[in-house]
Amino acid sequence: MSTSESPRSEACARRGSSVAVAILNFRNFADTIACIESVLRVDWPQLHVYVVDNASGNGSAEEIGTFLAGSESAQGRVSLFESPRNDGFASGNNIAIRHAMDDGFDYVWVLNNDTIVEADSVACFLRAAARYQSSGRKVGPIGAKIVDYGREGAIQGVGGSYNVITGRVQHVGGGQLDRGQFDDPALAEELDYPLGVSMFVSRHFIEEVGLLSEDYFLYFEEIDWCRRARRLGWSIGYCPDVRVMHKQGASIGSNTDATLRSELSDVAGMKSRFTFIRKHHPWTLPFACASLAVVVANRIRRGQGARIFAMLAAAWNGLRYVR
Repeated sequence: MSTSESPRSEACARRGSSVAVAILNFRNFADTIACIESVLRVDWPQLHVYVVDNASGNGSAEEIGTFLAGSESAQGRVSLFESPRNDGFASGNNIAIRHAMDDGFDYVWVLNNDTIVEADSVACFLRAAARYQSSGRKVGPIGAKIVDYGREGAIQGVGGSYNVITGRVQHVGGGQLDRGQFDDPALAEELDYPLGVSMFVSRHFIEEVGLLSEDYFLYFEEIDWCRRARRLGWSIGYCPDVRVMHKQGASIGSNTDATLRSELSDVAGMKSRFTFIRKHHPWTLPFACASLAVVVANRIRRGQGARIFAMLAAAWNGLRYVR
């Protein structure tokens, strides 16, 4: 999946930058193991995987540990940590990121556990990082092309857009077939954030901008990261050569199709949405509340009225809670 690169970019990719992969597991050891296996097939020598079990309580950590102990390719290349409690996506991933930073890695790849990646992914990311660096731009999270696992050519998204007025988000390219229409890296200039399924960041970015915000239990962490980054002069990147196959919502029932989302996904998303608005765009709250009325009407129309009270309570909690 490589493209023609400048000699300088190729040289940077060959220099041997070290890359840590952060994978968070929650009650889904089978997909996590499959993800680890695909990462271990990545063609990059200085690569280490940090797996965090987010207090699954269903034997996931033991299953992953058993797999790692019996896998010859995992020896010395994968570390497993168990969080004592589940404080959400950002908190769990931050455990892995902190370990990667302490161990001196140059880059961290935050990767969903329900994904499969291709062997040239890291090399492609590093070439993209080299291009951005040679241009003199401060580029933070570099996103990938996220495609449906098992549906050849079906795009879940190449990044996201955020509507400041309504507080709604949209996956750019979601639902389209991949015909090469999203193969231009310059598309990054039109995106507000990369999808949290896959985010490739540098050590320098983390040192300057900080870790993922733990104000969110689930969703909006990547949008918050990018919003904080932009205020410090960083932009986001996009590497269409990296294709990440995503099984979509295997742990918590998230889905780009709103009709298929679980109640947990709906409620968590609502709380995070209003937390984000309160933190970054409080002046838009009247518009967001009006948009909420549309969401409620849609849930009633879909026969999901039973979850409306929980979603309204989540919106209220989102307004109240910022650490």
